[in-house]
Amino acid sequence: MIFYSVHFNRPEFIAIQKECIDEIGGTLGVIKNSSDIQIDSECNRLGVKIYTNPNTNSLSPSHSHGLALNFITTIIDYSQDWCLLDHDFFPLKKINFEDYDILGLIHQEKYLWPGFMAGKRDISLNGVDFLPTPGRDTGAGTYVLISGEYKIRVVSEEYVGFDSGSIKSLQTQ
Repeated sequence: MIFYSVHFNRPEFIAIQKECIDEIGGTLGVIKNSSDIQIDSECNRLGVKIYTNPNTNSLSPSHSHGLALNFITTIIDYSQDWCLLDHDFFPLKKINFEDYDILGLIHQEKYLWPGFMAGKRDISLNGVDFLPTPGRDTGAGTYVLISGEYKIRVVSEEYVGFDSGSIKSLQTQ
């Protein structure tokens, strides 16, 4: 499985993601979504393939993230299962599709949260628009996957290594 992770800051997270992904038998690819040269340096040091999003100029973080995700749809290697990750999401268990086509978190019961979404190799994201729409955040266009013929397994994220007092500062759906 290839994990595609959008990074715009915190280059130290790349090593953590790579270690987690190596442990479960996957490959990490980083999509650089900023001008932070430390992301390049860290990827080169770790031997992680890096892709530079050509569309990093945006007025909003959600729009920028959507552009990066749209870029990923042009580079996904569909000869393997794939997974989209936020830069601060660290998978700890091997992904098992069982009888499902897509695994992910559902946002507002309407679309898949692009911070973690995995698909079998034959599930294409071509034509999915990840840009936010009025009243909806990044990934709103994934509603087409939910309304399609795909079997989707809804998973939940688990916070580890944090006490309950700090959980409010963590990114949530």
